[in-house]
Amino acid sequence: MKRLLHMIAGVLLLVSAATACFADDVSFVASVDKDQVSLGDRVVLTLMVTGAQNPQTPQLPASDGFDVVSGGTSSQYNIVNGSMFASRSFMYVLVPKKAGKFTVGPATVTCDGTDYKTKPIEIEVLAEGQAPAQQGATERGKELDLGDRIFVDLKVDKDEVYLNEQITLMFRLYRADLSLDDLQYNPPVTKNFIEENVGKQRNYREVVDGTVYDIIELKTALFPAATGEIEITPATLKCSILVRSQRRRPKRQSPFGDMFGDSFFDDPFFDRYVKYPVELSTKPIKVKVSPLPEDGKPATFAGAVGKYEMEVAVKPARVKAGEPVTMTMKVIGRGNIASLPQPAIPNLAGFKEYEPESKVNVMDRTDTVYGEKVFEKVLVPEKAGLTEVPAAVFSYFDPETRAYRTITKGPFPIEVIPAPPGSVIQNFDGAEPAQGKKEVKILKQDILFIKPSPGRVFSVGSRLVDNPLFMLAQLVPFLIFVGTYATLRRRERFRTDIGFARKTQAYRRAMAGLGEAIQFASSGQEKELYGRASRALGGYVADKLNVPAGGMTAQTMKDLMAAKGIDAGLVAETEKILEECDMGQFAMTKRDAQAMKQFVNEIEGTVKKLEKVLR
Repeated sequence: MKRLLHMIAGVLLLVSAATACFADDVSFVASVDKDQVSLGDRVVLTLMVTGAQNPQTPQLPASDGFDVVSGGTSSQYNIVNGSMFASRSFMYVLVPKKAGKFTVGPATVTCDGTDYKTKPIEIEVLAEGQAPAQQGATERGKELDLGDRIFVDLKVDKDEVYLNEQITLMFRLYRADLSLDDLQYNPPVTKNFIEENVGKQRNYREVVDGTVYDIIELKTALFPAATGEIEITPATLKCSILVRSQRRRPKRQSPFGDMFGDSFFDDPFFDRYVKYPVELSTKPIKVKVSPLPEDGKPATFAGAVGKYEMEVAVKPARVKAGEPVTMTMKVIGRGNIASLPQPAIPNLAGFKEYEPESKVNVMDRTDTVYGEKVFEKVLVPEKAGLTEVPAAVFSYFDPETRAYRTITKGPFPIEVIPAPPGSVIQNFDGAEPAQGKKEVKILKQDILFIKPSPGRVFSVGSRLVDNPLFMLAQLVPFLIFVGTYATLRRRERFRTDIGFARKTQAYRRAMAGLGEAIQFASSGQEKELYGRASRALGGYVADKLNVPAGGMTAQTMKDLMAAKGIDAGLVAETEKILEECDMGQFAMTKRDAQAMKQFVNEIEGTVKKLEKVLR
């Protein structure tokens, strides 16, 4: 109990400390993505509140030069030197109404009873068809300077091997101080190789030429199935680099110095994350595969390559003629365990043999495939007097010593006695019966007749196991285990599989967004309603198709859904809704509250239709 109280007190202290950190050094700044725009274009205004836990929605004064549309909010939390800092950004889309120079702001926000204001921003609106100055465009379109901060590599541990000798293929992704999303790994084509997974994905850090890289490593065991020079095609990785869009404020010196030069990533003034798609590719690899040597090849060699041992057991040691004997042969070692051939058993005269059953057990996949393959072979002695089961022989090629090795186990002593007279297996030697019909004779009666009446049965006392509730209670631990295991597996998949997480949560997020749109409809905020509805529907389609939600237009959505084979009528219905949302945000339209709610209900119906096909 004391321990629990201490834990609760610690949590309360952390919460209070975090709240105190949030309340310190409140700042309120405004930024735009460009300060020069043409008629027909738009400007994104971002108002960022830093140091306040729950800031109110900022108040933006009206401007005669722009129509203002709400663009949503985002929150960020950072820990620097043990202190927690929170920031909340409010985005607005400014649509110019006429040419000229206009001042936006100052905006006002209230935090803990104190008012904060931004500095006003001047924006120049050019006449339609007139392009903004080249300098501003160059700043906004600043190239993504990656340098050596992200690259991929594909290697093999050896490029000259024998047929069926293991090669370890290693793919590595190197990244230095970058955040990635939407990773799509396309492994190389390994034609003429048998693949086996080796270990799990590794994540570690390594210093390369003085730079610290976070590395993701994947390993695959390859066993060549053909000789000659075989090419392993390049591996590719598609991903999105997450950076924050640049905010226009004066530069200040970074406390970490000019570590990466004048790179886009080093600009310390950002507001929201932007995804930049990147495709990386490795170089092809050529592997020379030599045939196995003919010199010294044993007659019992069947293609095994690696390093092995063998264990053999024969049971039972004393049988009657016609009764089965099980010969268990276990081959243990490193190599292509799944394709190991059965050990040979020469000179099986006097035994009837059956095809063995085999079982593979891979025990280690760290660097090389290590495991065992167990063969269970049934042998039936056809006559009495046999005294041994012949030896088992397993031959393999050792690539380290470049020589063949043969393991011999046995022979194994057994005693085969005659079958009793009149038994079914007495004539197992296969002698044909004489021609003609024979009279059927009963040789032995060894079956007891069924007792017609069990007699009187008395119940003595009561047993706990006879209680149905007791038996049901035994299922509770199993059900708890199964439920816990399933929950943990689902959480792990949510954490590691971004596509699965987005697809699973897409419907719930879309319904939540449409719920917010209904609230805007009730309050008569028509432009805000269209903006929220557009993001809800566009975000739903993007999540279901696992593509970036930013920039999801009606045409983009139409192309993606058509590529997935979605019904053309449903695609057109979705496209029409997104176009209506765009018109509602940036055109002069007017609907009453009831019409706006009806529009949201139509979107909800479309999402439900999409949910049935976008699985």
